[in-house]
Amino acid sequence: MFAGSDMSFFKTKSHYLINIADIVVYVPLVVVLMMTFNLRQEGDTVALANGTANALACLGAGKIFYDLNVVHFSLFQYLFAAPFIIAGLDTKTVVQALAGISFVWFALTAIVFWRTGKRDAGVQGGHLNRLFLLTGYLLYYANSSFNEMAAFALFSLLAYSVIAHCRTLLIFLLCLACTITKEFASPFVLLILVFSGAVCNMRESRDLSDLRGFSSFISGLMGVGAGTGTNVLCNYFRFGSPLNAPLLDPMLSAPWNAFTAYFFYLFYSPAGGLFWVWPSLLLLLFMQLWLNRNDCKKLVVIFSVSFFIVLVNAGFARWYSSFGWYAWGPRLTLPYLGAALMLVLSVPSHLACRILPCVGNRPALLQLMFIGCFFCQCFRMF
Repeated sequence: MFAGSDMSFFKTKSHYLINIADIVVYVPLVVVLMMTFNLRQEGDTVALANGTANALACLGAGKIFYDLNVVHFSLFQYLFAAPFIIAGLDTKTVVQALAGISFVWFALTAIVFWRTGKRDAGVQGGHLNRLFLLTGYLLYYANSSFNEMAAFALFSLLAYSVIAHCRTLLIFLLCLACTITKEFASPFVLLILVFSGAVCNMRESRDLSDLRGFSSFISGLMGVGAGTGTNVLCNYFRFGSPLNAPLLDPMLSAPWNAFTAYFFYLFYSPAGGLFWVWPSLLLLLFMQLWLNRNDCKKLVVIFSVSFFIVLVNAGFARWYSSFGWYAWGPRLTLPYLGAALMLVLSVPSHLACRILPCVGNRPALLQLMFIGCFFCQCFRMF
């Protein structure tokens, strides 16, 4: 699956990422999405579009420091909105365009997970990967103007690129992009680099601490440093401070005596806890733990990814509205779960052969199973 030292992943035997088989696989998906989804325009994205227009006006006037009309959203979001503002599009059109971009990221992410699974375990692996991917709450943001869909794709690709020995320049750029998705993303990006390197070593039967992939980590570290510096400069431009000042308002932080309750809300709350909105991800973790219970190296990696998920949710438990289904909660954790899913699915365990032994390569039955899960998820989300 991960052979090669460059971008071979983006080619098939016919030198195309998407071939006829992929089109056949995704026709039902596209039909269902066209029937179910409308591009959703979020209120925050309207504020983002206006803030981007203000930022460009400030730059055009030579005002490069401290303008509170440039709102608190991440630089990553500004970069997506800026070309449409420069093109002279109105706010409503900009928001619709950003929602459309989310759908493109969604489609590309689904294909990436399909092809990585297929290369690892054939058709069974491809179908299993997309079942775990698309039975979560990813669908809810696939047509939204929020940027979490794009961030999910980038974090997933970052985990893959380290495991696959992609070019160090690509790893640098992905780390840079992931870091500017949120000001606080840098420690999580570093953890993903470490865990991805461990998975890479495990797949190649090396010690988890083997340093042969050290160049990937160094390039990733440089990308995180560049992203952090870029965030600091952006905050100085907006707020005259290296930090995102509006988000430091004490009103936006939950008191420490509520931390435990908010932490459990993020996992168990019917309003959007992880156990409710993505049970298949947690089931995958438990299955991998059971299938690899006699392999210490694999257990270390799986427990590390589990710890990563716990750590992400512990961080968001300090947010004043951590349990909000639509507002915050799982929306903010979504990008990091993309990397976690890629890492867990990359642990060798013959998972597809054990879960789908009776299905084999019969595409009709697999498609029927997938469409059933997909419709169940659509009904639950909408």
